[in-house]
Amino acid sequence: MKPLYEGVLIRPRKKETTTSGGIMLPEKSVKRPNIGIVVACGEGTSHNPMLVKPGDQVLCNRFAGAEITYKGEIHYIIMSNEIMAILDDVADLELDEFQ
Repeated sequence: MKPLYEGVLIRPRKKETTTSGGIMLPEKSVKRPNIGIVVACGEGTSHNPMLVKPGDQVLCNRFAGAEITYKGEIHYIIMSNEIMAILDDVADLELDEFQ
C-alpha cells in the first residue's frame, strides 16, 4: 500500500495495558496510542514536501486519520501535517497513555 500525496501509513505502538504500578487496565480505559512507525508515505506536494520516511518513529495527534486493518494489523492513515515530531528515542519521552 502506498498513500497518495501527503498521506502517511502508520503502525501504532502497542497499547500499554498495565500502569507503572502494575495495575492491569481494561482495554476500554486505555487511550489510543499516538506513537507509531511509518510504514509507507506518499511523495508529498510541491508546497508540502514529505519529511518522514518508512521506519521513522513519529508522534502524532491521538485522533488523527482513519483507522484501517492492513495485513491483519491496525494501522492509521494520516496526513503528514498531523505528525508533530520524528522521535529519536521513545524511551526519553513520557506520555500519559491512560485516561
